[in-house]
Amino acid sequence: MLKEIFLGCFPQNSIVNKKKLYYEFALNNYSTQFRNSYNINRLTNSNHTKIFEENDRNDVILMLPDLKKKKILEIGFDVGRFTIELANRGKYIDVTDLNFCSYNKLKLLEGLANKSNKSITVRTSSIPSTNYKSQKFHLIFTNWLFMYLNDEECYQFLNKSLNWLKKNGNLKFRESILRFCDQNIDTYSNSLGYQYFPTYRYISVYLKLIEGIRIKDKKGFKWKYEVTICSVIPTCVEKAYKWDEVQLIAKKVKASNKDKVPDKLELLDNITDDWVNSQEAANIYTDTIEEFFADKIFLKEIKKCPVNCFENSNKMTATIIYQSSANPYYMRICPFNMPTTKKSFIWTNEEDRSFFQSYLSIAEKEKNPSMFFSYSKNKMSSLFEYVAKRDICLNGFLSVNFLSDKNLNFVDEFFKNANKGAKIILLESYLNDYEKEIKLQKIKCPFIVVCRTKKIHKIVMKEKYSKGIMEYITLRKWMLIKIAINKY
Repeated sequence: MLKEIFLGCFPQNSIVNKKKLYYEFALNNYSTQFRNSYNINRLTNSNHTKIFEENDRNDVILMLPDLKKKKILEIGFDVGRFTIELANRGKYIDVTDLNFCSYNKLKLLEGLANKSNKSITVRTSSIPSTNYKSQKFHLIFTNWLFMYLNDEECYQFLNKSLNWLKKNGNLKFRESILRFCDQNIDTYSNSLGYQYFPTYRYISVYLKLIEGIRIKDKKGFKWKYEVTICSVIPTCVEKAYKWDEVQLIAKKVKASNKDKVPDKLELLDNITDDWVNSQEAANIYTDTIEEFFADKIFLKEIKKCPVNCFENSNKMTATIIYQSSANPYYMRICPFNMPTTKKSFIWTNEEDRSFFQSYLSIAEKEKNPSMFFSYSKNKMSSLFEYVAKRDICLNGFLSVNFLSDKNLNFVDEFFKNANKGAKIILLESYLNDYEKEIKLQKIKCPFIVVCRTKKIHKIVMKEKYSKGIMEYITLRKWMLIKIAINKY
């Protein structure tokens, strides 16, 4: 009946392909019903589930690379929420649902999609029995998959998926993670009443597992996952005050021939033991520190940076805090001490996986929606690409000892997204003039250097640092390097 009514809206001699329009209408209508059947109330903490669902879905899709003419595998439990979004972007999508109850719904979706000239194939399977040809896909997309797999299945899937991907292909991962050891473990029921029992893990555990996997192909080459960018879900932070929803993109790249293919049992032990203990130790460090010595230096400087976007006052702005993994825990910037507004937030990028998780746990307690967190290691271009995708205007870039193990090669990318008056501000330490000069030579644009040695030594002497930490900081000289957009 709906089909006849819809087609009757067009004259018989219309050049419009009425059937094509109808099937597209039917597909979009069914996709909407499909998405509405998902229980995401556990995410929203609000009554605006419909709006929240759309924004959340857009956040997940936004991180994807260009998929034009690409082959995609969507795999998970009760899939379908992102299927049409992926089909609109790629050449072909293979949908594998690990929930056998979803088959009939997916077959209907497949039929409507194929009639709308979208190439989709659906099937149901299990992790042990799921297999594809090697190097078949450009993207493997998962949403709330790993939380419903046991540790061995997680390991098994990552090994298989690495083989299924083409060179430089990507794994897209979105999960609910563990915040605290006493987090409630709730069951999740799909639209057909089937219950799943999730296992919430630390994001640091996931990152170590993903980055630790190695496979060897038939030609003897070794491959690994390289995490491009990992972050919390913006909508979950802004609308639901939740930092336990995380997404990432990991690329398949060649590993060194010297890399060892890890022992399965050793990795599984790490998931439940060593990596968890390491995370809990990091939680102790970060949870007991309310302020770092660098905070006072940067607080004074950040007040001179812009807050509102100069060109568009409605546009969101951010100050990036870049935390280097080469730094000990006390040589960081505490994001929770930096000023924010409704239109200006702090974006902290951590290179250390454990500290990344620790900050998310603290954010859950603080409940400040102006705190955003990401993990990316030596991937400055990926970080700024994500900034551009989110259409964020940058007020500043802050870091301690950034030049100790990196070059300042992102200046152009920073200023492409920068607000008027934005600054790159680096607090750098050195033992002698030679070490100072080595750092300054890494800067290829105009800059200002200000000595901050006495100021930092004075701050440290007043704080309750251990003797060893105090000696390390006070034996070094300190300089503040500033690069301003209006000077560049």
